[in-house]
Amino acid sequence: MPSARVSSFVRPTLDKMPPLRVTFAVEEHPLGTRYVLDGGVWVEGSTLDAANAEVGAAFVRKVASWLQVPVTLESGVPRSVFCVRAAPSERVRRVGVETEVLSIGSAEGAELLLHAARGVGTAELEERSPYQRRRLVDVLARALVGARANADAAYLGFERVVAEPTPHAVGTFAGERLVTAWWRLGKSAIAIEGRELFELPGLCTAIAGTSGRVALALVTPGFVNERSQGYGQDDAAVIVVIDINTGEVHEVLRSDAHLTFGFTQLCFAGDVLGVRAERARAPVIVTFNRGKREEHPGDFQHWVREVIQAPRTVDDLYSRYDLPMLWAGPHAVVVADASAGTRWRTDEGETLAVLDLRTKQRRPLFDAAGLEPLAFSASGSRCLASAGSRRLFVGSIGDKRS
Repeated sequence: MPSARVSSFVRPTLDKMPPLRVTFAVEEHPLGTRYVLDGGVWVEGSTLDAANAEVGAAFVRKVASWLQVPVTLESGVPRSVFCVRAAPSERVRRVGVETEVLSIGSAEGAELLLHAARGVGTAELEERSPYQRRRLVDVLARALVGARANADAAYLGFERVVAEPTPHAVGTFAGERLVTAWWRLGKSAIAIEGRELFELPGLCTAIAGTSGRVALALVTPGFVNERSQGYGQDDAAVIVVIDINTGEVHEVLRSDAHLTFGFTQLCFAGDVLGVRAERARAPVIVTFNRGKREEHPGDFQHWVREVIQAPRTVDDLYSRYDLPMLWAGPHAVVVADASAGTRWRTDEGETLAVLDLRTKQRRPLFDAAGLEPLAFSASGSRCLASAGSRRLFVGSIGDKRS
């Protein structure tokens, strides 16, 4: 009606749903405590995550059904989300039950109450506000399930590599074998496919692999406060090379008052290992070739560009600050999708592609959104990718290259 006016707006009243019951467990790890809901949804530190997209999808569907919110899921890889646990402002008295507020997400997040009965292994989730339901389900879907980016991607079926809570994880391939390292308290856990997990002192800050060998940079943290730790350029550091067949660890370089490499990069060029370092604050490159050590001034990135032999006929090679290009096996490279223009990648990961140098065929790189490529096996059959600094995933090529 042309003359009608709205004098007031009344928000429809929604009643809170009865609490949702979930299984509950507590895990103690070297760098923190983890709550485990329904066997695979993790509340740890400042994040909410899932062991895999399948577990995450089951949990999201359970929550969506509880809140009567329709949801459609296409599994990718869990992306995690910021999550803070805090004591509720109101007093909650339940015998044998601990209550915490879960603040999930940042500006567009939502809150739940977690009532945990540790002694019996169960918990209840209670909604704080019925007006957050849609937002809560959307946030959980992105964090615990992820999204599918490309149906015809080259690399598929990405699975989590490191399941332990850690602030930092790195990885590479030594030939066809995957090698990963992640921080514990003052130490790093090292996992080599086909061998027992072991630890080395120091925080692993860089890794590089070649056939039969892997090199690690290990820094002694200069700052340790309970479960927090940090390091700087001048902190004590070593470079070790591990024979992945025998497990033998050889120290090849140690920092001193003049040579420092707390912040470093490593690269293998065939049998030659290069290390980014500083001598008296000036950048130097230290190389090792069959036991022979050499040191010369220069920019490490420039040295890497020269030794990895980037194809000159490709103009849109994928690169980042620590890597001028990335081979995806002996005959393929990672490139930026031409349709993306100057955007090398997006948050959904759809702008990266694999270029076969023989056939010139391009295929989207990942089937899951939110991944960053780190390394490929020597044959190009597998890809290691990251989603942030602490989550590693490995996937396999969808078909055989001719």
